[in-house]
Amino acid sequence: MEIRCLVVDDEQPAVDELVFILSELPHVTVVGQAYSAHEAIAQIEALDPDLVFLDINMPGRTGFHVVETCAGRRSPLFIFCTAYDEYAVKAFEEQAVDYILKPFSSKRVAKGVRRVRQRLEAESLSPSDEVARLLEALSPRSPQVVRLPVESQGRLRLLDPDEVMICRAEEKRVRVFTRDGDYISHGATTLDNLEALVAGFPFYRVHRASLVHLKHIREVTSWYNGKYLLIMDDAAATEVVVSRNRVKGLKEHLGL
Repeated sequence: MEIRCLVVDDEQPAVDELVFILSELPHVTVVGQAYSAHEAIAQIEALDPDLVFLDINMPGRTGFHVVETCAGRRSPLFIFCTAYDEYAVKAFEEQAVDYILKPFSSKRVAKGVRRVRQRLEAESLSPSDEVARLLEALSPRSPQVVRLPVESQGRLRLLDPDEVMICRAEEKRVRVFTRDGDYISHGATTLDNLEALVAGFPFYRVHRASLVHLKHIREVTSWYNGKYLLIMDDAAATEVVVSRNRVKGLKEHLGL
């Protein structure tokens, strides 16, 4: 599948760098470049790209304005690219496929393109294929999960992954926490298996035994011995410890 890309950034060097990286990737074509939010919207309308690499902080309107303006039409997928580190959570709230910090890494850009390719291939399924995919998604082995099965009062409840705040490994099982309560994962009995199920959603393994949803993090603070502490956005302000060797990765995901 060929992915047609539009690159949007108000700085020419950043555009040139990203265009070069994309030119090295197979089945990826850069169909246009834009240097402002207004120009990006016009280019999206004219070129109908599959994917837009979109800078956030540009003169005039921001990249978020572009996403909001394009909503409701045949909208492309977006990967936010920025040198600023305070927009990561909002980027995921805007349903961005990915969030990449400058300076660009070829490996990191390639990872974002792979995520887009998976999304586009899923969206291109025929109705009968879509039914088959959804049935497969309910299987604990499926990497394209759309619902997370948990046990609830003797029944099987299907959670949207975005409902989930934290997943914690316990002895021979995984407990799943939402704002409304906690449940035992059905099928996925290890955190490794559950992490594979929610691949594509903004989860991060902050500890050997803890997986958190980045959108549900309210506060991040340094703790002791190089560890960090997360405060989640539920009423109880649940705390989650980030192990020392996972702090760097968390900062990269949140743009800190």
